[in-house]
Amino acid sequence: MRNLTHEECLFAVKEAQKPNKTFSTIARQLHCDRRTISRIVARFNETGLLAEQEKLGRPTSLSEGQQRSLDKYISKNPTATSNQLSNYIFNKFGIRVSERTLQRYRRALGFYPRKPQTKVISTQAQVEKRHLFAVEHQNSDLKKWIFIDETQVQLRNTDKIVWVKRGEPTPPHEISSLRSYVN
Repeated sequence: MRNLTHEECLFAVKEAQKPNKTFSTIARQLHCDRRTISRIVARFNETGLLAEQEKLGRPTSLSEGQQRSLDKYISKNPTATSNQLSNYIFNKFGIRVSERTLQRYRRALGFYPRKPQTKVISTQAQVEKRHLFAVEHQNSDLKKWIFIDETQVQLRNTDKIVWVKRGEPTPPHEISSLRSYVN
């Protein structure tokens, strides 16, 4: 549910009082869900208030500004663990927040875990070597070459998790060199 501003709530209530206006058309105008408009109008009809009353219960550990700072930090460091986030919050704001609480905040901010694809970055020297090999052997007779049993190696599981928001691309896990050992 998207939180509407005070002006948007007032607009929704005024529009709902007009004849032939449905919650669906008002929701489309405000780019929100029909049920959100329904709740706002019902709350206004019951209490006469546009805004929700103060929420009961324990206050949140982080203020809205601190949550925005956490959001920016996760966006810049998508592989940060909950422990690293906890250290960041303590170093920046002097607040001790548990790892589990930060996991909840990360989800509440709209981040979802994904596994990145591995991408091998070639150096300019490697690119030139491959090009020279291709130029040198472009006219070679392939019948004179001996082919031996091949094995294909794919890099998929990096055991890394990146946290990104829905709709954003998953950043690749880039490596600069690839080593293999054969027994």
